[in-house]
Amino acid sequence: MSPSGTCSGLHCRKPDSADERAGTFLKLLHPDRCLTKSFHLYGLAPGLWPGVKVRMGQIVGYSGNTGASSGPHLHWEVWKDGSPVDPTEFLTAP
Repeated sequence: MSPSGTCSGLHCRKPDSADERAGTFLKLLHPDRCLTKSFHLYGLAPGLWPGVKVRMGQIVGYSGNTGASSGPHLHWEVWKDGSPVDPTEFLTAP
């Protein structure tokens, strides 16, 4: 997965939304065709909207408890070529 990406979807929860369970979420499309999704966010960083470029290390959102969440946490997914993949292969220890 590349260290940069483009905001491909931003959503602030609406009561009648089909994505209500996800709460506030962010989707980032990476140049290598990976898509990362972050759900249940408290909020998004200022200045984010579809099409905005982001870089590794940039704050894009804040962990929260929105949608169908039982407590504050980040639900993070990685998708490649339209299918979910194990995100642990993309995590590195400091």
